[in-house]
Amino acid sequence: MHTIHKFRSILWHGLCHKQSLNSGAPKTPFFRNAAVTAASVGLLLVSLAPVCAQDIANITGYFQPTKTPSLLGNLGRSADVRTSSGKAQKSQTTVTVTESLSSSLFAEVFQPFGVAVDASGSVFVSSCDTGCFNSIVSKFAPDGTALGAVATGGISSDPGQYLATDPVTGAIYDLLSDGTLLAIDPNTGAIAPVIDLRQRPIDTSSIFDIASGTTDNFGGLILPESSDYGDLSILQNGDVTYLFVTALSAQTLPYVIRLRLQGGEIVEAKVLVASRASTAGGVNLNRGVAVNAQKVVLTTLPIANGLGTFDVPVAFVADFEPVNATSETIVVFGETDLASSGMTADPAGNFYVVTNSVGSAALGLPGGSLVVISPEFIVLNAFVYGGATSTTGDVAVNSLDGTAYLTARNENAIVAVKGLLSTESTRSTGSSDGQKRLSLTR
Repeated sequence: MHTIHKFRSILWHGLCHKQSLNSGAPKTPFFRNAAVTAASVGLLLVSLAPVCAQDIANITGYFQPTKTPSLLGNLGRSADVRTSSGKAQKSQTTVTVTESLSSSLFAEVFQPFGVAVDASGSVFVSSCDTGCFNSIVSKFAPDGTALGAVATGGISSDPGQYLATDPVTGAIYDLLSDGTLLAIDPNTGAIAPVIDLRQRPIDTSSIFDIASGTTDNFGGLILPESSDYGDLSILQNGDVTYLFVTALSAQTLPYVIRLRLQGGEIVEAKVLVASRASTAGGVNLNRGVAVNAQKVVLTTLPIANGLGTFDVPVAFVADFEPVNATSETIVVFGETDLASSGMTADPAGNFYVVTNSVGSAALGLPGGSLVVISPEFIVLNAFVYGGATSTTGDVAVNSLDGTAYLTARNENAIVAVKGLLSTESTRSTGSSDGQKRLSLTR
């Protein structure tokens, strides 16, 4: 098996914490199926580092039911479709969701952020414990029953961490904002450090700038050794493992890294794409990224024109080489503004994008939106939770039934959305085929 946790070059600085969320309670096993050990998912603990997982007990008290979030349908308004030429075109864009789309509160978690789903349908969520004294990853059964949690950081750690599922071993990967990548055994809760991206040499010599369409080294301003890290996505293609990661350099320059592994070793660590256009304030956060089975990567990055600076979708092939960039290997969808904070892809290759508090003017969607985009880059459906004040952080999809789970940090909620790909769902977008096709503008 060639999986991401077979790294040999491990630079680790002791993030393990000996803390409990409830120190007065007797310790019990982290997850209930303790018969499956860390070795069963190939964590290779001996070659990595001692296990530093904590057994956390009796923490389910803060999983209290709240009012089921309402689904806001018939979304849409006349929107400015912003183009890279700096001109605005007026278009009536409406994304309509029907009764076949349903949502429910899956669980209440204190300040949730990252989310992942394993092959059995269990849901994993990164968040704070009550009071944010620890960063934790919690496990839920498919019916929303809380099964347990494990501490992944202490009081000084950032709970805004992303999760992803290893497609081969089933391990849950937890990427902290400081670039530390952890592997969590989904059955025992054992944690193994994998890599520290701030310590790993990463090639920044040739980076494609989507704002100018040129390739250079960004004047040395892309600094992986001090960046804040965001979303991650994993693709297994034959004997090669791809890991795509978003990051933010100096709080202003967003970019995407590709790690490529073969034979259990890192054969490449490179910054691929970035943008010199910077968005302001809370908009300039880490973006989402996803890679689908067709080896296409989707992210969002900012461009600037006469109307301001805003994020647009950017798609490129998994083997993209910046020095050989062509319209066949990378596309910037300059006419469709779309913010992202987290993404995922389903087995069919559809992309799911959550927009934090920003949304999309071109699609007529406010903040708190979840947008589904086909492999052909057609907007298939959308769901809105919370509106402009919602901080939807991440999204994951259950491959067994298509349920999408999104995290809403301000609302302390994990929301389950069903029917996003139902044939009964209709989209009215002002186009002749009833769907909104993203405009391919370089």
